[in-house]
Amino acid sequence: MPSNLTSAPKEGVRIYSIPPEAGARIPYDTWELSTHLLTTLELERVIDFFAHWVAKDLEQKSLTYRHDEHGIFFSVGAPSRHSINYRLVLGETSLGELSLTREKRFSTEEIRWLERQICGLVYALRNALRFWQAAGEGLDSFVEQSMLRKAG
Repeated sequence: MPSNLTSAPKEGVRIYSIPPEAGARIPYDTWELSTHLLTTLELERVIDFFAHWVAKDLEQKSLTYRHDEHGIFFSVGAPSRHSINYRLVLGETSLGELSLTREKRFSTEEIRWLERQICGLVYALRNALRFWQAAGEGLDSFVEQSMLRKAG
């Protein structure tokens, strides 16, 4: 496991908390992924790009992202026999859960590679979630104000 991740197993899900200073130790391929992901604030595009990035080097049948607290669910592909699951946390902020599946078990080397790629995902994911929340709050406020104007 990369040194910039800490893991605490809980109910079969790997929980990774990435300290803010970890950015200084990110490998080049992870940095490259991160720079691509940080070009958008659209949550679906971040997840879709990450899924395609990972699929270039890691055989998989499906990738699923969910954030139950916000009612967000994205899935690419069809679930398969073996899975690897991550609960993503940045500092104190929950970023949701990521799952990948395929027909054969994931090797230790593949898991290490994937975890480096997740390091490249977390900041873009955090930014996209913040944007998604702000856009939703802005829309709620707009609808509420429009209804108040019509009522008044």
